[in-house]
Amino acid sequence: MTIGQTRIAVTLLLLASTHLSTLSTGNASETLAEKITRLQQLEEHCNCVSEPPDSVSESCFHHLDDYFDSEPIWNTVRVNDYGVHGKMHSAVLNRRSLSLIYIDADFAGEVPLWQDVFDGRTRERLDIVQNVFSDETCQNLAIRGAIDSKYATRCQARELVKYASYLDACTTAIDRIPWLHMKGMDGLTRYHRARQRMDSSLTIEGKDPDEGWRSVENYLHALWLAKKCSSTAFDASDHISKSSASSSGASKSRRKTHPLRPVHDNAMAIAARAGDAWAIQSFDMTKINDDWDFWKSLRQINPSLYHRFTAEDSYWWADEKDRAMHALKAYSIDRQVSPSLDLDDYLSHYGITRNDFGVPEASVESLLESDGLDELLVDPWEVDREKVRERFWREWREKSEIGKN
Repeated sequence: MTIGQTRIAVTLLLLASTHLSTLSTGNASETLAEKITRLQQLEEHCNCVSEPPDSVSESCFHHLDDYFDSEPIWNTVRVNDYGVHGKMHSAVLNRRSLSLIYIDADFAGEVPLWQDVFDGRTRERLDIVQNVFSDETCQNLAIRGAIDSKYATRCQARELVKYASYLDACTTAIDRIPWLHMKGMDGLTRYHRARQRMDSSLTIEGKDPDEGWRSVENYLHALWLAKKCSSTAFDASDHISKSSASSSGASKSRRKTHPLRPVHDNAMAIAARAGDAWAIQSFDMTKINDDWDFWKSLRQINPSLYHRFTAEDSYWWADEKDRAMHALKAYSIDRQVSPSLDLDDYLSHYGITRNDFGVPEASVESLLESDGLDELLVDPWEVDREKVRERFWREWREKSEIGKN
């Protein structure tokens, strides 16, 4: 991506933001009912003093600040449309949530909050990013290699995460607002369908009335971010050189997806390989399938995340049983954080059932409790690649035959 392309992309980003104006809560002691009540009051206030989405008043903006500043940034990566087609809007640049959903284990310990991303240092951070992208050692971390925290300071890993999160937040907000206001066959926008679901007196038949609050929250969040981004406007092309924007290991097809993606992905990859915990937790690892040094280091540093990604990605496996074993191992780790986790529900997130383990269904718990579970695990770098290719072509032929019929 050239400097001119970067300038155009960011200019469009800023022009759009001036016109367009979940998983865990920031307050752990707050009940869902209390959160919904607070959200309804916030929405009512903003509708009274503003004309969203065309304008967000200062009063509404300050109330939104109070609500979202202490919220984890991973809460709003995806929003569902609860209409007939059940579509979903995900983050534009960071595709991690499409590869692997965030669960309670991701929120254990310190997590990035919106006040960390919008901390008043956006312009200063641009100079830091430029310096890091000009460092050859740091540039190499964007391509491949093991996680090594000795580079965290030199490559300003935490600053890169905040920068990448800023880019992702702004592009996502701008894209999400018109998506939420798109009308369906019923004449209702996605936002208004969600609003009906949140209102206990107006529920949509056959749907859970408690889920609407998530879309309403995401709508207000998108309005807040669009205004937030426009107030911290910058021209990234003045700070990011042509070499830094094009030095990533990202494929050409991914660059075509969004002009800011190479910059975002470089920042995330460097920060993750430099050992930043936030970056590791939110890095989309599906594009580095054969970087075994990275995966081996991830297994040591964050075993829960390693086993979840390994269970999720069928790219590696000739035998579904291997994937199932990693899902079971991930469950054994994650239930230490969430003791009430249901095994069957957990496995279903990976499309796995008890039939996939190669043992009687009633014996799956025995596998879980046995000391030999680790011995049954096969790591992706140990897999016979020829068997994987054979399975791929076999399944492709089977699907082709089904399509003909």
